[in-house]
Amino acid sequence: MPFSYGNAYMLPTDKSKAIDFTRKGIDVLGKMATTGNILFMRGWDHSGFSPETNEIINILNKELKQENHQIIHSNLEDLFDDIQKEKPDLQTLVGEFRKPKTMRIHPGIDSTRMNLKQLNRKCQNLLEKYIEPICSMNWVLGSSYPQKIINHAWKQILQSQAHDSICGCCTDQASRRVQNRFLDALEIEEALLRNATAQYANQITTHTQDGTPLVVLNTLPYKREDVVLAEVVIPFKEFSLRDSLGNEVPCQIISREKVQLGIDPSVEAMRVAAEEVKRDLLEEVGKRPDEPAIYYSDDNYVPLAPRAKGIEGQRISFQFAVSDMSPCGNQVFFMQEGKAKNIAKQAVIVENSSLENDFIRLEFHTNGTFDLIDKIQNVTYRNQHLFRDGGDAGDTYNYSPPESDKLLTSENTKAKISILDKGPLIGRFLIELDLEIPGGLSDDGKARSQDIKQLHIESKITLGCFSKTVAVHTKIINNTNDHRIQVLFPCGVKSEFSFAEEQFGVIKRPNKREEEKYWEKEKWTEHPLALYPQQTFVDVNDSNKGLAILNRNITEYEVLGDSESIIAITLFRGIGAMGRPDLVIRPGRASGLEVQTPNALLHGELEFDYAVFPHPGASDAVALHANYFNAPMITVQTNQHPGVGDNMDSSIDISPSCLTFSCLKKAERENALILRIYNSSYEEVKKGKIRLGKNFGNLKIVNLNEQPVIDKYLEFIDGFWCLPALKSNQILSLKISAVKNSNKD
Repeated sequence: MPFSYGNAYMLPTDKSKAIDFTRKGIDVLGKMATTGNILFMRGWDHSGFSPETNEIINILNKELKQENHQIIHSNLEDLFDDIQKEKPDLQTLVGEFRKPKTMRIHPGIDSTRMNLKQLNRKCQNLLEKYIEPICSMNWVLGSSYPQKIINHAWKQILQSQAHDSICGCCTDQASRRVQNRFLDALEIEEALLRNATAQYANQITTHTQDGTPLVVLNTLPYKREDVVLAEVVIPFKEFSLRDSLGNEVPCQIISREKVQLGIDPSVEAMRVAAEEVKRDLLEEVGKRPDEPAIYYSDDNYVPLAPRAKGIEGQRISFQFAVSDMSPCGNQVFFMQEGKAKNIAKQAVIVENSSLENDFIRLEFHTNGTFDLIDKIQNVTYRNQHLFRDGGDAGDTYNYSPPESDKLLTSENTKAKISILDKGPLIGRFLIELDLEIPGGLSDDGKARSQDIKQLHIESKITLGCFSKTVAVHTKIINNTNDHRIQVLFPCGVKSEFSFAEEQFGVIKRPNKREEEKYWEKEKWTEHPLALYPQQTFVDVNDSNKGLAILNRNITEYEVLGDSESIIAITLFRGIGAMGRPDLVIRPGRASGLEVQTPNALLHGELEFDYAVFPHPGASDAVALHANYFNAPMITVQTNQHPGVGDNMDSSIDISPSCLTFSCLKKAERENALILRIYNSSYEEVKKGKIRLGKNFGNLKIVNLNEQPVIDKYLEFIDGFWCLPALKSNQILSLKISAVKNSNKD
């Protein structure tokens, strides 16, 4: 918007000054208008209601009436209606609108206060990828849908997504309030997830084999195979894992610890304790108590807890391979007492400095970087995962290097490399680095300081037997000020563009911006850096090969390099001021308040999750693997019960896989489900289709307000619903009726 979204915020209350201000605004903005309507915005960030506004409008109307001007206290809806009534020949603008010619865009804001951005992503992901889909499946089978509490969690998130809040360009006090809202939402969501998964598991038949049942759940509408992580509590030391047919399933123990079942507060421990006590009582008195929290005898009731305190158990974390997992489906496994006999085939080869499965080989260097060999394409991507640290003399709004910057990398750093897991199903290396960097900025802020501190970095690099991606978990202990740290991934190709996920689509962006050559000459508001936001991935490719970096909690990237494109993901910026004037990339006034923000320096432990995905050319598989990475299959420990038998068919199968899953939730105003997808491919998809399980009924197209689109109907052919043609980045919302559910909740 010309001259900002608060172009009338400074409208004077003095009569003559207000008239002069308004006349000047009409003169300047009137030349840009295509109709007789001009927009004055009387407000700004954090500003409250101005009670004198109506009085000023009355004064202006008396004075300007003779000039054929009328000032209306209005709203945006009425403004657009009045514009449309004049049927103007409006200009069509195309693109992302990231040119800071007349208004600041604030590149670098996407990596400010990463603690807030990570909480935001985690809260959203839990709702979108787990809670809403699982509650939807439960609702189809007759359970109530916790819509009010889910909506309350969403409101906590949305209240934290005002642009200054989620961007982190605020005071430390405001930031703490934003963080607390996210933590409130997260606490609600964790309780919702526990209840939803337990309820889901109770509806599954789990008494076909002996042992403690373990349900594996896929919340995505795509067929999958992966190595799954389970964390369980069992009352015996050794166990073997069996599938629903009784076949032994190899597993890999990650960790184990002893627990006292009657004391440990976890749900799994309490459940196992109750089962053990009830089994003992059955043997002692010949009767199993109906109430799991009491001990029954002929004479009285005794609380369970004192008896359970003597029972020792094991908390075990282990991984096992799951194949042929159906879309939105489940599989049941059983943990049986006794030593496992079936030793898994060594599907991941772990050597002193290498890690390999059927698809990928990693070869580690002494500085902690690695070469990635794509065995399927016979392509090598060299020197992956190099850390780079630079000074940041900007503020919470803008990344801006000091006038004399000093970039430091881990290239010449000696890393400590150790093996954490040797297979057979997963291999994992630990890379430890101590990067020596300046402790902050010089006193004048124009260079990096002379004092040196160590930035400790730990990266766990994991490869599973089915995986076509290399997963990385990085922990940084940050004790320095005013700097930015990135991780570099050379792509092995030279490309002028990158492709990154945005909301409901994939966007193509230039790696170099032509405007960088003349922004100063034309006096733009700031340097138009090619520094971009992302959702769950960024990808660089040519016609033959490509490299994508997937993420769970990283929101910014840029692509460096002249002879070779290098993806640089920003882990975080540690910034000590909300606003600073006269930056290298943003001359002039400060954005925001010139106050100190010590919390935005992000001292302490910071953790990040990302993955490297090599692929052939321009691949539609990038968005799919990003979805897999953000929604791993989960496990639920439960007990033996009959479930609902053959009625448990709430599967949803979407094809092709470039039709990316966005949400599955209960409709807001009626008894139906809403399924939302979008086309993440670069091409139009003409033959998309959906297969629904037998618990579902009809499928209808609706808009984002969940209202029916009357002129569009779907055909049902050979068990599949045929979807309309979807352009690249087009959203499709569908309403699914449920066959079984009559619950009004």
